[in-house]
Amino acid sequence: PDVTTVVAPNESACASLSFKQRMIGFIICTVVGILLSVGGCLFIFTANYVAFGIMYSLGNICTVLGTLFLTGPLKQIKEMFKKTRIVSTIVWMVSLVVTLVVAFVAKVAVAVLVCVIVQSLAFAWYSLSYIPFARQAVIKFVKNILPCF
Repeated sequence: PDVTTVVAPNESACASLSFKQRMIGFIICTVVGILLSVGGCLFIFTANYVAFGIMYSLGNICTVLGTLFLTGPLKQIKEMFKKTRIVSTIVWMVSLVVTLVVAFVAKVAVAVLVCVIVQSLAFAWYSLSYIPFARQAVIKFVKNILPCF
């Protein structure tokens, strides 16, 4: 199959971009997102959890923005709010916003860490929804490790 068929036709704001431009946008956003998240993790070693929360959250935002270049913004939003993803999408978005609010306003390290953990788990659960049977495998794995669940 042609590589261009893997990437959805662009449905809105990026319609004028070529396939190559969309791939470049995806790669740039993804790399910047990863660098921000990994760079944010370095703040853990200096006990600057507020900076960690901000950088980690901005990295997540950049990474998701990168996928908009592949699917187009409208299709991405439709996919994010499908029945199988709506809860994890909302939990991820709310925890991301709360992380940033807590980091900028309250500046409470423990609260930032809790928000980042929730954000990470929600984003992981959201991401697993794109892999057939991945969520079921994770649930089975957790039940085997923690029989009380």
